[in-house]
Amino acid sequence: MVGEASDLRLLDLHECVHVGREHQDLIVGIKVRVGRGAGGSSGIAPLDMALEVAEELDLPLMAHIDHPPPTRREMLVRLRPGDVLTHCYRNFPNSLLRGDGGVRDEALRARERRVMFDIVSRFAILCLDAPDQQQGFAGLRDTAARG
Repeated sequence: MVGEASDLRLLDLHECVHVGREHQDLIVGIKVRVGRGAGGSSGIAPLDMALEVAEELDLPLMAHIDHPPPTRREMLVRLRPGDVLTHCYRNFPNSLLRGDGGVRDEALRARERRVMFDIVSRFAILCLDAPDQQQGFAGLRDTAARG
């Protein structure tokens, strides 16, 4: 399977901005999936491209991360106040939790910058391995989008 951001030549930023302006009454933000599954070897580039569109349209960005590359750290430092990291309870190499269940420093710094965290589903917490992991995330979740 080939992810939607594997070939950066297919990501037309000008067209995204055009459609965003044409439908500004409907579009509330820009969503991007990054990681090995969505972007192959594209790394952080799809996120940077989506941020460019979001900034041009003055909209928040919702970012979904799967397996590295990029790393959660590379992603979190780019997110702006009001941007959203979705699937924040994912429990794999890009987890926001350390091995001891505590929240990673880069996630706390993102929270201080007012980055939002979305769990996608209220049932996502069930995929965490232990109560200490659930406790670590308790202070991060802002939204539970239906996905």
